[in-house]
Amino acid sequence: MKLKFVYVILFLSYNLLFSQSRGKVIKVKDGDTVVVILGNNHQETLRLAEVDCPENGQPFGKNAKQFTSSQIFGKRVMFYRTGKDRYNRTVAKIFYDDNKYLS
Repeated sequence: MKLKFVYVILFLSYNLLFSQSRGKVIKVKDGDTVVVILGNNHQETLRLAEVDCPENGQPFGKNAKQFTSSQIFGKRVMFYRTGKDRYNRTVAKIFYDDNKYLS
C-alpha cells in the first residue's frame, strides 16, 4: 500500500513539474529570464533551460536581452517546466511562433 502511495506522489509531482503551460510574456528581465502571465492572472518568472546569457552589465548583455525581447516580448508562448534554479525561478523550455525553441 505504501509503495502505491509513493508511485502516485511521484506521478503527480512529475506531471506538475514537467507539464505544458501557456502564458503571455509581459517582461524580459535579461537574455535568459522572462516573466509570463498565466491564464489565472498569476505571474511566473521563467529562466531559459540550457542557456546562460550574459547579464545586463556584462559585455553583450544588452544584446542578449534585446534578442530575447525581439523574439517573444508580448507574445503567447508555450513552456515546459524542467525544474527550479537556486533563486527559485522556474527553469523552462520555451516555445513560440509555431514551435520555435527559444533556447
